[in-house]
Amino acid sequence: MKDLISVIVPVYNVEKYLNRCVDSILAQTYTNLEVILVDDGSPDGCPAICDAYVKKDKRVKVIHKANGGQGTARNAGLDIAKGDYISLIDSDDWIEKDFIKILHNYIINNDADLVICNYNEVNEQDQIIKHSNLQYKVYKSNKFDLLFNQIDTVPVIVPWNKLYKKSVFSNLRYADTRIYEDEGIAYQLINNCKKIIVVNDVLNNYMIRSGSTMDKSLVNERMLGVIKIMEERLNYVKNTEYEQSATKMFLYSIFLSYMRVYKDKELRNLVYKIFIDNYKFVKKLPVKDRFKYKMFRLFPKIIVNIKRSR
Repeated sequence: MKDLISVIVPVYNVEKYLNRCVDSILAQTYTNLEVILVDDGSPDGCPAICDAYVKKDKRVKVIHKANGGQGTARNAGLDIAKGDYISLIDSDDWIEKDFIKILHNYIINNDADLVICNYNEVNEQDQIIKHSNLQYKVYKSNKFDLLFNQIDTVPVIVPWNKLYKKSVFSNLRYADTRIYEDEGIAYQLINNCKKIIVVNDVLNNYMIRSGSTMDKSLVNERMLGVIKIMEERLNYVKNTEYEQSATKMFLYSIFLSYMRVYKDKELRNLVYKIFIDNYKFVKKLPVKDRFKYKMFRLFPKIIVNIKRSR
């Protein structure tokens, strides 16, 4: 009998896109699926759409819960998933008809714990903007190369272009937060894998939706959130060959945050204080990087203006 695969979809305020997402899952050429729609307290017509799918297809299950963010919605699905493998799909995206079949074949034929594929980025008019450019590779003892030796780590961090062996999540759940829940768990999931396959098949369509302007409190929360996660990653790989790369990412996240909030004096000063508090890490960097951060310490405004002018 074919392996049961659980597809978990967190649902919130996506009435316009939800049918296309769920239909693309139910139309998969690999049919032994458990589709878990997690209504995260959606205020629109999504709860009713989810309930209607239960009547249409016996493979569909629905969880209705109070709003808590994507991370808590994924956790709710993970807690009841009965599949041997897990796929996490965003509710405004859609997948190609062979998404599950192809990824399942890769994971079985290679005895892997995780397989990662390429995806299209599409706009709200369904036009392809670009696609990720991962190349086929097998990762085992070098698995953290995925996070620390890649030019673009986004395809590695996001959850919706992957098929996981369920055991990868055995001791892990997403953080109870509304921001960067993917970043916070990605390195731990990778650590739980003995073997990871990256493939060049383009199998997911990721919707880029126009967002609203964030208020100051949310900017502050996001900024501090990403800095905290980069620090956690650094501590996770401390005293390994990846420590220097993780240090670079941590310090650069602080520098980048400073640039992004530069026009707000209060936030700018907050980020600069974080940098000073963590200046000890600069000595672990190569000479050219140490010089850059030494200059930033002495002349932060000048360094930022030079960076912006390039």
